[in-house]
Amino acid sequence: MVAESLLRLLETVGPNGVSEMLRDQGSRAEEAFEAALASGHPDRVRIAELKTVAERALRKSSARIGRVVQQRLHGKNMNKGRVARKGDKRRR
Repeated sequence: MVAESLLRLLETVGPNGVSEMLRDQGSRAEEAFEAALASGHPDRVRIAELKTVAERALRKSSARIGRVVQQRLHGKNMNKGRVARKGDKRRR
């Protein structure tokens, strides 16, 4: 059931939409993808496409996390260029 739902999502929003959803949902989405890929769904071609999309999204997500960690280790200002939001305290 999870596999079919993710395959329908892939058909509806395309690879970029699925990648974005995977990155936004984090570990919950990863677990769903793992379940779908291990499900034994009969449409192996579409499952392979889903696997490719998931791997690409996770690779990009890991690379982004790596950059953030490196920036923090090197003391770069992570808030540079950030737009102030209502309720934010002003820094001096």
